[in-house]
Amino acid sequence: MFFDALNIPYEYEKEGFDLDGVWYLPDFYLPLHDYWIDVKAEELLPNSDDYKKLSSLATQIGKDVYYTVGSVWTPYESESDFGKELKNYYRPIHPGGNIASHHWWYECPKCGDLCLVCFGKPGDKKCDCILTGDDNLLQFSDTPHLVEAYKRARQARFEYGESPS
Repeated sequence: MFFDALNIPYEYEKEGFDLDGVWYLPDFYLPLHDYWIDVKAEELLPNSDDYKKLSSLATQIGKDVYYTVGSVWTPYESESDFGKELKNYYRPIHPGGNIASHHWWYECPKCGDLCLVCFGKPGDKKCDCILTGDDNLLQFSDTPHLVEAYKRARQARFEYGESPS
């Protein structure tokens, strides 16, 4: 529902991978962004089976693989949380197994392009819009368009028997 609400094309469980005898099926592939995304409820420990699978996948395909942490919502649960610990985010695992900092969905204020970004950096921003060093990319993580997509995704989850936390 989240990707549908944002008109981001995706393929659910598009392709499985043989990771040295271990079969792995990532949740989503976003062809326009070339992102592989796997949904997890919490941060992965480097020695966990899931982390090892994602790390192997990133190394095999030669690009970052993202996993989600937290609930389906903006990086902070409320305005009072702004500047505190992030609650909801994506973490990329690089080829070779190193993990990067928190990323979240960003909507360019100039052209509306959507991508994952990291603290104060444009990440893999696809648009050519010029942003100054003063632009706080986190401020574009809760635009009305993104918030509506999060709401629709949460609503869809609860329709299938999950309860709000």
